[in-house]
Amino acid sequence: MFEESKVLGIVIDCSLKHVDGARAIDSVKKQLIQFVQKYDNGENLFYLYNPNLTEILNQRGLFISVVGNYETDGVEFNLSDPLKQTFFIIEKHYGIKKLVLITDRLGESNLYSVQKIKNIIARYNPEVEFIVIGLGQNVSEQANPIMVKVDELCKTLQEVV
Repeated sequence: MFEESKVLGIVIDCSLKHVDGARAIDSVKKQLIQFVQKYDNGENLFYLYNPNLTEILNQRGLFISVVGNYETDGVEFNLSDPLKQTFFIIEKHYGIKKLVLITDRLGESNLYSVQKIKNIIARYNPEVEFIVIGLGQNVSEQANPIMVKVDELCKTLQEVV
């Protein structure tokens, strides 16, 4: 269980590849829902990046619904705006703040976005911790990711959040 209130902002960047017979994104969604159901103490705030959603969710059921309905076309996109939007939404709330990027493909094109968000965090609110969780071999080591298998995501989130 969480010991004190936490604010968790999540950006997902997953391809449509299959892992163990299921789309990686579906496994990520399942693990996120499992994490919230197991470890949320009812006091935590959640935000899953969506360009049309600019409010943090304070109810477990709403967050689970947003995660369950999350879809992607699998096209790689620039992470700069999603990371900035998520940061600025979570940083103004009270509690321990964590910004988590979950990705199965962090290459050279997005390493700049990762460095940029680290600089923004350092400038505006160094209390926010930024964590990169990598799924698979297509995640650059330059981002200092925590590498996990998709089915270990819930356990890893519990450890780092």
